[in-house]
Amino acid sequence: MSETPAPTPRSWIPRGHPLSWATLAVTTGAILMTAVDGGILPAVLPAIQEEFELSSTQAGLVNSVFFGGLIVGALLFGWVSDRIGTGYRRTWTWNVAMLLAILGGALTFGFAGSFVAFLLLRIPMGISRPVSHRCPHRRRPRVRRLA
Repeated sequence: MSETPAPTPRSWIPRGHPLSWATLAVTTGAILMTAVDGGILPAVLPAIQEEFELSSTQAGLVNSVFFGGLIVGALLFGWVSDRIGTGYRRTWTWNVAMLLAILGGALTFGFAGSFVAFLLLRIPMGISRPVSHRCPHRRRPRVRRLA
């Protein structure tokens, strides 16, 4: 009686290019940071206002600085990614923006000891945000018509 050979064990981890794995890791971290930031800030803003003894105007400035960074990020990363082109080269634009989100989030929630530091650290969070919500190049003409 001949025995059938045992099947070779298959890895449950799919094969991928190292850049793909780096992009996955960076994106996961950035999504966690931006989700925590976007989801938790409205709930904790009163506590931040009390901690830093902020007026309502200063508390509103926290979101204004974020959205100012968002506008800068949309213009900057939109221009850069259009110049770089398509394919894996554009992945580097994504990775840089997502690293900004991770750094900005970690520094904002970990090291903001003053109101000014908190405001300045909100800027990288805003700059990185538009990249995660970008419109594919082939759909831009349609989106422009709808706007």
